Amino acid sequence: MRRGTKEPVAIKSKTNPNASRLTAHIGFWMRRVSNQVSHAFARKLEASGVTVAEWVVLREMYGGDETTSPSVVAELTGLTRGAVSKLISRLLEKGLVSRKESASDRRYQDIELTRNGVALVPRLARLADENDEDFFGVLSSSDRKTLTRLLKKTAALHHLTQMPIEWDSQMNEAIIRELVDKALAKEITFPEILGMLGKNGVESYHVDLLRNEFRCYTRNGGSLVTSVPLVHDGVAPAFSPEKLEIINKRVQSGEWSFADFVRESTAAAGCAYYIVYLNGKKVRYFGRDGDEHVQLFPGSR
Repeated sequence: MRRGTKEPVAIKSKTNPNASRLTAHIGFWMRRVSNQVSHAFARKLEASGVTVAEWVVLREMYGGDETTSPSVVAELTGLTRGAVSKLISRLLEKGLVSRKESASDRRYQDIELTRNGVALVPRLARLADENDEDFFGVLSSSDRKTLTRLLKKTAALHHLTQMPIEWDSQMNEAIIRELVDKALAKEITFPEILGMLGKNGVESYHVDLLRNEFRCYTRNGGSLVTSVPLVHDGVAPAFSPEKLEIINKRVQSGEWSFADFVRESTAAAGCAYYIVYLNGKKVRYFGRDGDEHVQLFPGSR
């Protein structure tokens, strides 16, 4: 054995020895693969400026009737009408779909792909094909057909028709941990963090410095809670907005990193947790006793 390495130690269980191991479950392996596949595809789509959920809507609209309605898209994707409405609003802003009054009923509106939307779908489809090949190209053609058949069979037997909600939120632990790790290593700035989260459908996130937890909330109601390795000496009892302002200025100037912010905002300013609102362009800081302070993003009024 090489110096500095340790042999893995088996943990002796004091509970029922017949309890199955994590790796004994099919779901464990499906989750391990699925997390990496969806995360890699989301990263591939970043350059095109769309999320996986937006891609799903665009692909379902592509090649069908010239015009359709949000309710039809909801039926095709298995997403709620509320979720589809928000996705369509985002696609309207990006110029990939257009909306007009319904010819059959003026109370409703139809939607259709724009020229840019029609041109984009085949490019995104090629990225999806490449992503599949990256992960499943290591399997034989026979194995891939068998895997696909069994997954389709399982979905059919359980009547699973809804699109995976995690695709819409893009909120798996791999993305969050990568952002936190880069922030702690001072490899990514606050605006870059906001940009990455915004691309993945996040509208706000909550950092709990008492529990060292990171919670993300998406535009369609999705959420994710994960523990993060935040290092500090505990939250001080006294809350100081003035010290928070000084700390934030040092972070914004690049003098301090996110790790410095975590350490000083807890010990010096008494910040127990804070919530960042991407659309509202502000941060709300809270002390242990309910004191709070609101700070706008730089340049916001």
